[in-house]
Amino acid sequence: MQQPDIFYKVDSKYWEELTKEAQSESFELHIDQKNASESWSRRSSNLTFKEALATLNEKVHYIFIHRREYFPFQKEHIETGFSTMDRDDNVLVFIKVSIERLDYYIKKYKMKPIN
Repeated sequence: MQQPDIFYKVDSKYWEELTKEAQSESFELHIDQKNASESWSRRSSNLTFKEALATLNEKVHYIFIHRREYFPFQKEHIETGFSTMDRDDNVLVFIKVSIERLDYYIKKYKMKPIN
């Protein structure tokens, strides 16, 4: 039986530090962009991680999710990152980290589940 993903609330004062730490431990990193005036589809971005991180501000949608095994090809893992909400060309950063780091991140960044 599938179990739902668990979403966590992360205080904005930790966003940059957590994003950098997760990126340094990631097994997968995606940086996409979406320009709503051109298309609703995301496209792979040429931005470096440092350039994408520079778009992080109080207006982003920040996520930290305990992803369960909801597809046969996807193993349980952590997904964190953000999408900008205040630009014409939105930046979307998705970082995947080993599930073994979940308790560490929850404790260090004082996170609580929101669902």
